[in-house]
Amino acid sequence: PRVCNESQCGCKYCHTSDRCLTIEEYDMTCEDDMCSGTSVEILGYEYDIESTTAIALSDGQHNDEKGPVTDPVFYEPGVPGFSGPFPEGIKCLRNLTVINLSSNFFSGSIPNWIGNLTNLTNLTLSHNEFNGTLPPEMQQLTNLISLKLDHTYLSGEIPTWIGNLNLNRFDTRRNL
Repeated sequence: PRVCNESQCGCKYCHTSDRCLTIEEYDMTCEDDMCSGTSVEILGYEYDIESTTAIALSDGQHNDEKGPVTDPVFYEPGVPGFSGPFPEGIKCLRNLTVINLSSNFFSGSIPNWIGNLTNLTNLTLSHNEFNGTLPPEMQQLTNLISLKLDHTYLSGEIPTWIGNLNLNRFDTRRNL
């Protein structure tokens, strides 16, 4: 799918065949394309879509089953962390129980699709530059026991649905 000139098919979103797509069809096609294989690339690392249960990209390092791995392509000594939006490929890892993106420079909003990762028990986004509010889709994370959002730029009221989650740990220190 690609954004195309409206004169090509009368709409903003087109498939490679130039067939018009609604925004919903476009989003689903993009997700299908990204998640259609057996693995997905996230910040230069391949993750098996079915078997990956934890992803740790903290302090600018990728952690595999043996521990931290520093890759000079994505990590420079003295430049502490990854940057950019929430890594989109994570949405393909439906069996995740743990996401740790702490101590980086990820920015933008927390994506709505996070609510689709219903096996999550631990979500750590601390020490990043995320902003906005918590997406309401997060209330679908009924297995979540630890939610760490401290030292970010999140703002607004804590949603009432947070009380419906069975959190043992909920940290929002040092936010706006």
